[in-house]
Amino acid sequence: MDEEQELKRLRQRKDNNEVSAEEYELERIDIIDRNQKLYELKRQLEDGEIDGATYNKLSYVIINRSKNEEKTIEDLDNKKSHAESRIKIHFKVIIGITILLVFVFSIIGAFEAIRASKISSHIITGINKENLPDPVQGTTSGEININIDGTDIRIEKLASYTIYGKVVAIHNYTLKKTLYEKLSPVDFAIAYGEGIEIAERLNITTNSDRMAAYRPKNDSDFEWFNKNYELIRTKLSNNHLIHANDEIRDLLLQVRVGDYVKIKGYLVGVYSDQYDPWVSSLSRDDNYHFYMNPSADKDSSACEIIYVTEVNWLE
Repeated sequence: MDEEQELKRLRQRKDNNEVSAEEYELERIDIIDRNQKLYELKRQLEDGEIDGATYNKLSYVIINRSKNEEKTIEDLDNKKSHAESRIKIHFKVIIGITILLVFVFSIIGAFEAIRASKISSHIITGINKENLPDPVQGTTSGEININIDGTDIRIEKLASYTIYGKVVAIHNYTLKKTLYEKLSPVDFAIAYGEGIEIAERLNITTNSDRMAAYRPKNDSDFEWFNKNYELIRTKLSNNHLIHANDEIRDLLLQVRVGDYVKIKGYLVGVYSDQYDPWVSSLSRDDNYHFYMNPSADKDSSACEIIYVTEVNWLE
């Protein structure tokens, strides 16, 4: 293709908007420059300044260099286009993630606002959380009769009870369906008195068997644990909580691990013709641990079963 044909073809591409004005001008100059070089090379051949082999090599270099430059420009354009596409995709992903995070945090914020409004009137001020009293147990009598899913349940009050402490583990049974899980949908492991500081050195868990386990966080603390076990077991309690009404149930479900709380109510025994008796401990020194032997027999009566009439948070 001679120069005139190349330029005509280029003009057609420009008229069809296949190339920009800037690209048209650059390519036009390249065509003219290349053809001038080929014309000069042909003159040198005709004048005997170069032989046929040299002419063929040099003309090949001129023509292919131009093609390579065009290919390089095309590759650069493609890379630019791909980069722009990736940037657009990344931008869309970032926007999507940002919108999702805003949505998630707005939902969290809404739940936090709801929780704050629910517990705001149940916050106690002026109590030194570093010097909380041990649980207070008093004498009482009486019973409460309720019916769950057609089953009559008698709840016998064994003692009045108030506990101040830090919630160190929670197990939730709200999705479970057994009678006692409906009656008592949440367990709190609570540290009180010296147990609050002790709990910082322990891993404490509650499980679906309604039992609590605790063991040292660090192996180096086992000697300390064994030496102080008698103290440790009297400052940690596993509490099965029976709500007196729906408001109390809702408040109990707002409690989180790390909260300092005051829980007031009664230690109780639960009786039903269709289930074994479920009776609270009346002593603070019968707690157990099973970090060494998880399969060992455990005395479930070591737990406190509390019929809760009042829930407060300590500020």
